[in-house]
Amino acid sequence: SLRSVNLEFARTKRADMSYADLTAANFEATKAYKGIFVGAKIINANFSEAKFYNANFANARMEGTKITFAIFQGAFMEGCVGCPHNW
Repeated sequence: SLRSVNLEFARTKRADMSYADLTAANFEATKAYKGIFVGAKIINANFSEAKFYNANFANARMEGTKITFAIFQGAFMEGCVGCPHNW
């Protein structure tokens, strides 16, 4: 469980958060290059201005998450419920 974790301005590479509970997590302005969020529960999180280049959100669930100015370039989102598939 990473509920309410504060990763604001964090820089990660290949961080594996598969199946993590990221409810109310703060990823504001985070750079998560090739992050792995497979099956993660992303509820009411803050992804504002975060960069998720080539991240994997397969089968994740995203609800109520703030994604203002977030970048999901090259992100894999197959099976993700609520993910911004039009990126």
